[in-house]
Amino acid sequence: MDFTYFNAQLQAFDGSFADTPELREIVGRVAWDQREAAAGHLQVSVEAWATALAIGYLRSHLCARQGDLLNALTDKAMGYLRQAVDGPLDVLL
Repeated sequence: MDFTYFNAQLQAFDGSFADTPELREIVGRVAWDQREAAAGHLQVSVEAWATALAIGYLRSHLCARQGDLLNALTDKAMGYLRQAVDGPLDVLL
């Protein structure tokens, strides 16, 4: 997976990720099924959930020695989540 492509093609200017078939395919069906199950009690937008899934995917697929790349790819997305979610982010991440 080309992680730069992942962000350049799928991430919006504001740092968010949209619920797209391409993102669903990349992060996996199980993650989207969990979103459907949790959507009612978490009360977050689809974009916030998609962004959290994208961050989780990047965190799980970049190893520790690639920390600088991980930070570069997720900083804007984390900024979006901080503005979009009222409350602690650890519930999503």
